[in-house]
Amino acid sequence: MRYRQRDFKGAARYWGLVFCIVGFSLSAGSVLRAWGCPEEHSRWVMAPVTNVDLNEEWVVSSRGPILMFARATTSAPQETDEIELDDDIVDLALAGHLTYVLTARDQLIVVDLSAPPDSGVLSRFELNSVSSAMAVDHEAQWLYVGNDTGLSIVDISQPSELNLLAQIDLPSAVMNVVVSGDFVYAVSKGGFSILRISGSLEVEEVGQWTGYFDDITVDGDYAFLSGHQTMLRVVSLSDPTEPVTVASIQGTGSYVSIAIVGNVAVVANRSDSTVCSVIDISNPETPEIIGEMSWLAYAFEVASSGDYCALGVANGLLYLDLTFPPRPYPLWSIDPQWLLDSLAAEDGRVFAATDQGVQILDISEEGKITMGSLIPQPEWLYEMVVENGLLVGRTWDEGLVFFDVSDADSPSKVATWRTWWDIQDMEIRGRDLFVAAGWDGLKIFDVSDPTSIHTRGGVEVSGYAANVAVADATAAVSDNNRNLSLIDISDPQNPVIRGLLPAAGSRIIGREDYFYLNAYNRIRIVDAGDPENPRIVADVTMSDRILSFGLVGRQLWCLLADDSIELIDVGNPLTPRLVSRVERNYVGDDIAVAEDFVAVNSGGVRIFESEPCFPEPRLSQGRSSP
Repeated sequence: MRYRQRDFKGAARYWGLVFCIVGFSLSAGSVLRAWGCPEEHSRWVMAPVTNVDLNEEWVVSSRGPILMFARATTSAPQETDEIELDDDIVDLALAGHLTYVLTARDQLIVVDLSAPPDSGVLSRFELNSVSSAMAVDHEAQWLYVGNDTGLSIVDISQPSELNLLAQIDLPSAVMNVVVSGDFVYAVSKGGFSILRISGSLEVEEVGQWTGYFDDITVDGDYAFLSGHQTMLRVVSLSDPTEPVTVASIQGTGSYVSIAIVGNVAVVANRSDSTVCSVIDISNPETPEIIGEMSWLAYAFEVASSGDYCALGVANGLLYLDLTFPPRPYPLWSIDPQWLLDSLAAEDGRVFAATDQGVQILDISEEGKITMGSLIPQPEWLYEMVVENGLLVGRTWDEGLVFFDVSDADSPSKVATWRTWWDIQDMEIRGRDLFVAAGWDGLKIFDVSDPTSIHTRGGVEVSGYAANVAVADATAAVSDNNRNLSLIDISDPQNPVIRGLLPAAGSRIIGREDYFYLNAYNRIRIVDAGDPENPRIVADVTMSDRILSFGLVGRQLWCLLADDSIELIDVGNPLTPRLVSRVERNYVGDDIAVAEDFVAVNSGGVRIFESEPCFPEPRLSQGRSSP
């Protein structure tokens, strides 16, 4: 036995960088071909990996006779230890800190991953038949080994002294074996047998299912299988005596391995560059493909633990984070009862500008929209903003209209303010209303008393001011000369232009040190932490022209001209990523966001829950995670 240690930190950083660059640079045949795909934390090993397994503490894999292992303690395994064994490794099975290794010469080797390298191999056990796969029964402390005549049961209660308990003969060679609850599933080329094996080694064949597949995993009352040109076959085990196929997804590849992560199945593909497909199995009888991941090599095996997957491919091992969202869906909706234009939202309420006035919708009760008050308004409101119970709307010829909506039961119009300058865009922050005022640049008004509005300050920009957004003490104004002016508003009475950036945007959103620009079919992210030197730090191309967008939590919701919604994770504004897409049969042309929901104008109003789409990252430096 030879022991070697390698440091792959540099390689992991390099391939992680390559992955990010390729994923955001290619528009056709890119690495990330579909939204909802897993995020690759790192490419860990730079050689063919044919077997993988992982648990909360370890990630193990093999290439030829070499067993590789690392602690899963950071966002990606970046150091790997190796033990070279006497023969090629056929299969791996983890049980705590122990790895059971099956070799091509039918030898079962137990390796203690936590032991010093010289004493890592605890024991070796000779098997008397051609063996192909293993599964650990943790409760009984047995190891099931599939072989050419059936199943061998090995006592692993004393890992240093293995003991063969029984040989179970079956009609055909066992290619795979799975343990789930009280049952053992022995998989052959013709299907699988469902066995119940008692503590006294009495064997009862409960049921059988006929069919040929490469891999199987069992979750609850369902078996999930993959094989040649069948990406996923779902078999109901609710009656173990009569397993029944309830769903199937066909494909064109050779789907060699399958793993379950929560409500998602990850299927490894050995035939083309789509190394894995991601399938929503929240309802196992109606599975749906929600993502694919491409790589420049085919896959051998996938294994999972918690929210993570290890994927062995022909040129390495990919460690995948599967804390991604499924495609969002409307929690509830209301059909149109009036012509609808713009939306605003705050504190469990949606304000809808209609041809009859401002309709207030109460959505504080989950799953329900309650029609509230209607505030009569003869003129269309083409844009609305709301903050702290003050709703401001822009009309075509009246100027600005102010509504007091602090009392949901008795909202009222409190003022109308006709202006002599153009109102192109506006944003309200606290007592101040910021207005992109055409040739008059940026105007700032004190609206703490809407019946007595007065000017706080203003500044001209490089052209016709069209859009405005505010982030902390900086306002961003875009103009018709395709420039973005960064304006210091720490003293609203004396706003000062600090920087100018050539960047066009038909709409702007600000948060902290960043501004998000809607640039036709792209989202451009501007770092304004130093307003005198603003810079574009990211540029994401969408599938079509962006009609409207909103930012809630760490997700940017974009309504597109092709009647779809695409979501961008901007938790790190320097590395945004497309993560999800919703295709609907309705047009959405305006969006309003609140703390925990998104409202979309699509003829009617549709409400989406926003928070569950992007759970906070479960992985952080120095924190133990799988």
